[in-house]
Amino acid sequence: MKITITTVGSRGDVQPYVALGRGLAAAGHAVTMAADELFEPFIRENGLAFARLAADPMKPLEVDIRQLGNNPVKVFKWMAAFVEEIGSEYFETYLEANRGTDLMIFSSVAAMAGLHIGARLNVPMLSSTLQPIVPTRAYPYSAGMILPGWFPFLGTINKASYELFNRTFYRMLYKVINRDRERVLGLPRLPWKLYKSLDLSAYPMLHGFSRHVIPKPEDYNDNQIFTGYWFLDQDEDWQPSAELEAFLAADPKPVYIGFGSMVDQDAEELTRLVVEALAISGQRAVLLGGWTNLGGEGLPESIMKVEHVPHDWLFPQVSAVIHHGGAGTTAASLRAGSPTVVVPFFADQPFWGRRVAKLGAGPAPVPRQKLTAKRLAAAITRAVEDPSIRQRAAEVGEKLRLSLIHI
Repeated sequence: MKITITTVGSRGDVQPYVALGRGLAAAGHAVTMAADELFEPFIRENGLAFARLAADPMKPLEVDIRQLGNNPVKVFKWMAAFVEEIGSEYFETYLEANRGTDLMIFSSVAAMAGLHIGARLNVPMLSSTLQPIVPTRAYPYSAGMILPGWFPFLGTINKASYELFNRTFYRMLYKVINRDRERVLGLPRLPWKLYKSLDLSAYPMLHGFSRHVIPKPEDYNDNQIFTGYWFLDQDEDWQPSAELEAFLAADPKPVYIGFGSMVDQDAEELTRLVVEALAISGQRAVLLGGWTNLGGEGLPESIMKVEHVPHDWLFPQVSAVIHHGGAGTTAASLRAGSPTVVVPFFADQPFWGRRVAKLGAGPAPVPRQKLTAKRLAAAITRAVEDPSIRQRAAEVGEKLRLSLIHI
């Protein structure tokens, strides 16, 4: 079978789908991945065919995403502006990438156009998600506000949050969708009422996360398929530098700090804050430069800056993992059994920070907007020194590693 997987976003939005694609290819399918050209080498080196999608992940990160937080209206406006700026090229390349395929699989963000591309090509479609987007009473919409557990009628509010946010999202995008349905796909415009009553639970959905991290809600139907995480482990040919190995072997064991594809508008200030927090907490650290290029010049000897190091190799060797709370990085830190500190910037990251804390695998998240050296130092100290956090993180990691398909 010819299968095309389409995804939009940063490395964290692409890597799990590469893992999924490799699994499908190993099962005998011909797999093509459609993504921005930035990821073409990464996709091809993993043995998958590549198709270009006009969706530059760097462009939307030019704004100060710290100000978006987990305010869904701000996040949706940000996304809508990005789609509007791309114009029809996004739909055009999406359409071309999926011509001749037997099955379309797309991420939740790519579903916005994927549903219409599939209708134009008359191809079976399967949606997927790396975070909860299907209504449930069990937990709120993953990119929205998280209310305390004691809040009255919490289950009802949780479920209503999905409908509210889905309506808001498509309200901002349906004019663009209709424009390209006509201009690119030759399909008729759709009325707003279709999105107003959109029920995602009616469609098959692959949930690419583990029931050990997010239990499957009792109110989900059989369309909601929890597959477990899609992990992509490091290439067998990859080798760390002697310098990194020596740094990791020295005492005390370092922590890891990295914010991945999050672009902070003040890299110098964030670097200063991180260095100060490490000094207060008395910790050594492996520091990922990332898209913000943290680190700069003049780091103390207790901090080693790196660029790309496979998470599955590095995370088990550090005393704690401090990151932005992306779905993929959260999964990797939990599987490693490492105490985790989440510093969420926006969107679903606060949700994952709360899940880590609820699991007992880390302290409460420290939002980037409220981050100070003292707060970060306190969170790091607790993650490293609290025996209950270390034990619970180890237990969660063992469950994820022992599950053969990571469910």
